[in-house]
Amino acid sequence: MADAVAVGVLVDDARAIDTVVDEFSHVLPFFVHTVIPPGGTCIMLAPEPGSPHMRAVDDASVAYVARGLGALVRQVVVVDHGPAVAGADDGVRILHFMEWLRARGRPGLVRSSDLWNHYVVARLKGMLVGETDLFDGKVAVLDQLDATSRSDYVASLEALIDSSGDVAAAAESMFLHPNTLRYRLRRIAEITGLDLNDPVDRFVVELQIRLRFSRSR
Repeated sequence: MADAVAVGVLVDDARAIDTVVDEFSHVLPFFVHTVIPPGGTCIMLAPEPGSPHMRAVDDASVAYVARGLGALVRQVVVVDHGPAVAGADDGVRILHFMEWLRARGRPGLVRSSDLWNHYVVARLKGMLVGETDLFDGKVAVLDQLDATSRSDYVASLEALIDSSGDVAAAAESMFLHPNTLRYRLRRIAEITGLDLNDPVDRFVVELQIRLRFSRSR
C-alpha cells in the first residue's frame, strides 16, 4: 500500500455513479466522493477532511474493483502527488489529466506521479501553439538541415539529453558508434555555435526539443 491524496474515476455514464461509488467504498472505506463537474462523469474519492484514518491505497484492490465494473469505468488514477484534493478546481485538474491519459491510450489504473511530468509537457505544448517565435534559433536551424540532408542532428541532441549527457549511452540508443555521435556534436557546434556546457543553451535546447522538435513524439 502507498499513500494517496485522492482516487479519480472516469465513468462511461453519469447514471452509473452510484454503483461505481458503492463498489469502490469497499476498498476505500474512509473516502468521500465528489462528482466533477456537478452532473458529470468524473468521481473524486478523497479522505474525509479531518479523518484520522490512513490514506493508504492498495492499487491492486482498486484495480480489481475497476476491472469488475468493466465498461462502466473508463479510467482510474491514484493521485499520489501534490496537495490534498480539496475543491472543484483540483477535481477539474485531475479530470483533464484522465482525459489526456485516455487520449494517449493509457486505460486502466495509473499513479499520477508516474506520468504527471509528461502531462505537464503536453500542456505546455498546447499553451504555446502559435508562439512560433519561441522556437526560432539553433534547434530550428538543425531541424531544417535534418529535413534536407537527413543529418539526424536534432535526434542526436535529444538522445544526448535523454542520456543525461552520456555520449556512449546516447550513441547506443541510436545504434551508432560513440565517435560518430561525437562528430555530429562537433558539427552541431560548428554550424550553430551551440555550447552544451552553457546551462542556458542546454536548457533552451531541451525545452525546444521537448515542446516542438522531439523525434520521439
